[in-house]
Amino acid sequence: MIESITVPRNDNQRYYNSHYLFFFEMAKAVGVNLQYYDDLRDGGGFGIKIRDKHILIDYSDHVILPPDLSEFDITFKYHYSKKYHGGTLELYPLTPISFYDWDVYRKLREKIIYLCNNDIVLNNQKPGAAAKERRLAVQAMLCRAYGRKADIKITSKRIFWNKINRCLISVCVPGARGDILDRGQWQYMALGACTISPRINITLPFWKKLESGVHYIECNPDFSNLIDRIEWSKANREECIKVGKNAQRLFLDTSTPDKIWKWINQCLGVN
Repeated sequence: MIESITVPRNDNQRYYNSHYLFFFEMAKAVGVNLQYYDDLRDGGGFGIKIRDKHILIDYSDHVILPPDLSEFDITFKYHYSKKYHGGTLELYPLTPISFYDWDVYRKLREKIIYLCNNDIVLNNQKPGAAAKERRLAVQAMLCRAYGRKADIKITSKRIFWNKINRCLISVCVPGARGDILDRGQWQYMALGACTISPRINITLPFWKKLESGVHYIECNPDFSNLIDRIEWSKANREECIKVGKNAQRLFLDTSTPDKIWKWINQCLGVN
C-alpha cells in the first residue's frame, strides 16, 4: 500500500485546479498522504514521486507526447489511445477527469436513477475552444428536430447531474479531439446514464475499452445520423437502460480512486 507520494505545489499552473486537483483528490480518497514540492513545469503534465520512482502524469487531450520522457521511469496518460501510443514503452492509460469530490459521487449514486422515461434530449455542454463549432452545430440540429424537448441549457454541476433522472438520452460532443471521452459524458456514464457520441478511441486502466453499443450509443463523427440514433433510443428504452448500467459498471471497475491506485501499483510492480 502506498502511504505517501510527492506532488507539485505549482498552484499558478493553468490546470492546477482541474487536472492536478483531480489526481490529488483521487490520492486523498484512498488515504494517500501528499507531500508537496515546488515545480516550475508547465504544459500538459506534471511529475510525481512514488517511493523511488519518478512518474509523469500526462493529462493532455492531444495525442502528442512530450518529446523527452527519459527523466521519468513511467508515464500515465489520461487520454491514452492504443492507435497513437501503443508503441511507447513504459506508457500506460489513466482514466480521464470525472469527479473531484468522491463523497459527492457516492451521494449522487443513491439518488440518481436513469429510467429513460420521457423524450427530453440533453446536450448541456458549453461551446468553446476546439469544440465550439461542433457543439453549436449539434445544438442547432437538436433544437430544429425536438424544439423544447432539446435541453441545451448550461447549468450548475448539481443540476446537470440531476437531469439524468428525467431524460431520454444525453448527446455528447467531445472536446479537443473528436474521439475522446468528454468529462461530462464520463460523469453521466458513472451515474448510469445512456449517452450518444462518436466512437470513443481511448483505453482505460486495466486495458479496458469503451465498446460501442455496450457502454454508449455511437453516432457518425459528423453527427449526420444523430437524429436516427435518438429515434432508435426512443424505440429501445430498455436497451438504453442496459447501456447506462454497463457504462456505470465500467466506471466502477476502472475509474474510482481505489481502482486507479490498484492500477498504478500494478504498473509499478507493487503488490
